[in-house]
Amino acid sequence: MIKAIIFDLWNTLAVKEVNISSILVDDFGIKENEEFLVKYEQTIQLEKWKSIEQMIIHCLDSFGIESSISNVDFISNKLKKSIRNAALVNGSYELLSELKSNYKLALLSNTNTFEVLNEKWNIPPFFDAIAYSYETGFLKPKKKSFENVCKRLGVKLNECIFVDDLKKNVDAALRCGMNGILFKDITSLREHLIKLT
Repeated sequence: MIKAIIFDLWNTLAVKEVNISSILVDDFGIKENEEFLVKYEQTIQLEKWKSIEQMIIHCLDSFGIESSISNVDFISNKLKKSIRNAALVNGSYELLSELKSNYKLALLSNTNTFEVLNEKWNIPPFFDAIAYSYETGFLKPKKKSFENVCKRLGVKLNECIFVDDLKKNVDAALRCGMNGILFKDITSLREHLIKLT
């Protein structure tokens, strides 16, 4: 019996223009591959940063890129604009509102201190648990990340549906015994949820 639905944040419930990883690839010539993405997440998504600039300097240093004022300002300005312009995926609010009456809901996101739920979206109250990697110390697709959020919800892994836009995360959730849905759009998500619930 399904008791909880756990959502990823970015490219699932909400969208943003850019993130630091895409800036490193597009503007600084870092080769994008699985090794890079793992290092990137471990570099900035496991610590609570005091400022965006501090986080960017640490990230640049980790990738051997000069942390000059111009480089830090360039990334900082792009990131701040992206955060300001981030928005909910059309239909997310309505879907969460409908699901809340029958299921426990949670958010499970690999993210940094600054790219989190916006209070203006009015969706934080829908969640019984919010698990950001920089707070928990666990990154998807590690099993601990799924176990941690399920423990906070008071449910078993097999009583949950996990929704994410990355196949590797959904596959990992399935291996842990959870139900999983690869997010494409709200319409197909609704169809999959109907089949699983």
